[in-house]
Amino acid sequence: KGREKERVCVCVWVEGFQSTMLRKSKYKRITKAVFPESEDSGIVSHEVGNLLHYAATTPSKLPKIGKWLEKKGKTELERKHYSQVEVVMDAFNKLIDACDDHLTLFAINCLNMIEACFLDKNSKIKIVARETFVRFVSVQNVSGQFQISHLVHQLIDMANTPVNETLSEELRLAGLSGLQVYVAMVDDFDSVMLKHVAVDRGGQLMGTVLENIYRVFKKDPSMKFEDEEVEYVAGKATDSSGNLELGGPETWALKCLKCLASRVNNITVRTLIAALLDFLDSRNLWAPRAFALHITRYCMEYVQRQHHYNVLTALLSHIGEVQEPLIKTNMVLVIAHISEYSPPALVHESMTHLVDHLLFTLSLEKDRNERQELEEVNQLQKALIQCMSVIAENSHDLSQKGEALEFILEYIRAEKNSSAHVKLLLRALQPQVLHILSVMNGMDFPVFELVLSVARNPDRTIRLRVQKLLHASLTHPNAAKILKLDAAGASSGDVPEGKRLASEEELGFIRSSLFQDLTILSNEPENIHAIVKNLHVLVQLNRTREVCGALPVVFSVQDRANMECENSPSLGRSLHTVVGSYLFAVGRLFNSKPLQEYVLQIMDKRKKENQACRYLKMQKDGHLNVTKKRYRNDSKDNSQVSEESFFEREKVIKLLCMTKEFQGREGELTENLSLDSESKRVFVDGADDEGDDEKANVGSKWNVVVVPKAAEKEPGFTVVDFHAAIEYPSEKQHDLSLADFAALHGELLCNQQAAHRVQQDALTCVRRDAQAEDTGMFRDGEDSCVILSPASTLALIFPPLFEVW
Repeated sequence: KGREKERVCVCVWVEGFQSTMLRKSKYKRITKAVFPESEDSGIVSHEVGNLLHYAATTPSKLPKIGKWLEKKGKTELERKHYSQVEVVMDAFNKLIDACDDHLTLFAINCLNMIEACFLDKNSKIKIVARETFVRFVSVQNVSGQFQISHLVHQLIDMANTPVNETLSEELRLAGLSGLQVYVAMVDDFDSVMLKHVAVDRGGQLMGTVLENIYRVFKKDPSMKFEDEEVEYVAGKATDSSGNLELGGPETWALKCLKCLASRVNNITVRTLIAALLDFLDSRNLWAPRAFALHITRYCMEYVQRQHHYNVLTALLSHIGEVQEPLIKTNMVLVIAHISEYSPPALVHESMTHLVDHLLFTLSLEKDRNERQELEEVNQLQKALIQCMSVIAENSHDLSQKGEALEFILEYIRAEKNSSAHVKLLLRALQPQVLHILSVMNGMDFPVFELVLSVARNPDRTIRLRVQKLLHASLTHPNAAKILKLDAAGASSGDVPEGKRLASEEELGFIRSSLFQDLTILSNEPENIHAIVKNLHVLVQLNRTREVCGALPVVFSVQDRANMECENSPSLGRSLHTVVGSYLFAVGRLFNSKPLQEYVLQIMDKRKKENQACRYLKMQKDGHLNVTKKRYRNDSKDNSQVSEESFFEREKVIKLLCMTKEFQGREGELTENLSLDSESKRVFVDGADDEGDDEKANVGSKWNVVVVPKAAEKEPGFTVVDFHAAIEYPSEKQHDLSLADFAALHGELLCNQQAAHRVQQDALTCVRRDAQAEDTGMFRDGEDSCVILSPASTLALIFPPLFEVW
């Protein structure tokens, strides 16, 4: 009594009670232990091991651990206890590293905490959360199971931090490095391209990356677009040695761009390039083009080679969407630059785009009147031509180079194209022709034949351009090698017989085309001068063979000049001047002073008799000078050159045979020159065996071979000429001289190699005086001419079928 009531504590042991209560609170106790007593101390290192061991051995508690850490982190974030928030994020980092196999058990809590940090205004907390995000997305086959697009948008916002904000450089660095890891590690890359890169869907990733690169490039245009080996540590760029400030945001932006470019496929590559072009267009970065060039080249360096064609196609298509010629020019130059080391696989498609753009520039010229604007269009044309040349030059093999060349020729031959179009295309053709000549080492490609295929154009200015192109081709250092000629101009002895015949055929084709172009009545002095220069080059290349083949035609031009140019005496005088210039060039080449003096004597005689040409004047060295560009009807030139002022064939042969090269060949030259218009008789197939020409079919195709009367007397004689596939009109179905026949038809198609084979068989039949009905040939009277049957026609037009026939 009187005492206070005592309280008695009784301990009662209940089986399992203590162990159950301790086990339920163990994860909280272990997790809470990693937090320091003082806020600024950081995570307790020696307690972290217990947490990781407990989580690894008891993974079923990971959801509760994650939930507790998330609750703790958000509470401290609201209280602005940022040091405690850093401990929470550090704990998540260590759990991700130690329990990556069970990441899905606490992934939602981790992502929620990352998002909360990204949304906070504190810059340091955002940088800390970036580290956790990187660790999370680096775990294979896990990040794709959760929706993290909203976090990518937060990183993009960090990379776009304005310069005037606190720690803006560090935030940009953190955002870009996080984006780089995400792009490199994400499994579903196509969805990333659609959500974050595609401009039409509001993608900002590409624009953010390029903006950070351009921001530095604008300050330092000499910056290196290289992929540096750097590591991200706490907002600083360091190398493996720990050296700080090795790279800034632009370094990680380039790394991110590298990851984007290296992972695209044949579909997403167009999305990438579209985003790149949108950025360059929106920022007007095509003029000047330095940044556009560097960044495009950097992308092409990492895009897989099989996708390069898609990149070039996208760039070429984008040219048509731009209106300003200056911007177009810079875009084309960028394409040309990247094509130097990455040529397109499909040359035809690329050339189609470029040719279309090139022809479109003609319409731009009409819409612009000022000199500066016209100069911009001219620069665009030059850039397009340069780009076409670069694509052709960097193609992998000769077939692709030839494909590019033939594609331009197809456009030139198209009737729908005007003269202005053709002239522009010829400008684009020349560099490609010269490049093919440079790389043709032992490879056969009919480059001269292709050039001459566009020579027969009604426009004289186009013909002049073609002749200039041919001159550049014939004077190319590799021309003699391509034509299988040695230094002396003769066919090289190492060349097989088949290639030697092909070489002679090609030279004969060039010669024949030049002489045909020489007699076109619409020629002006410039045209004739260009043709003569090419004839002189042929003489220098093939020397004695060329003289033997060309002299009969030269004298044929002299004989026909007055008749053909009856209505244009000035043109006739020009042709006579051409003959003199050619003979003088032959005399100079073979060091024949008498022949040169003889030519000058005849030319002086014409000058005294007022028969010299006033439009083309031959100098003392044999070169021609164009004194007037256009022929005019002038009373001073209304007379033809008299036959007394012609060059005598016999005298020319005699003077030529005084040289070392032609010594002892007077008989051969005389025989060739004796094939004048009277001895060359043309017979056509189609009449019956009795020679009734009136029964021939009207409008049919004929094949004609000219064989001289002296063929039986000279076993080693080579047939002079051959004409294939000529339409023979009904009103002229009688014997014609070769000169009349050529004047009637104008253009003759040749295949000298096939003709050589058939003619040799024909000569054999003639010499043996045998019936040739089995081979389709027979002897016709005393003229010893060969008349070809339809079977021979097939053999001549299609040489591969000759052996079968």
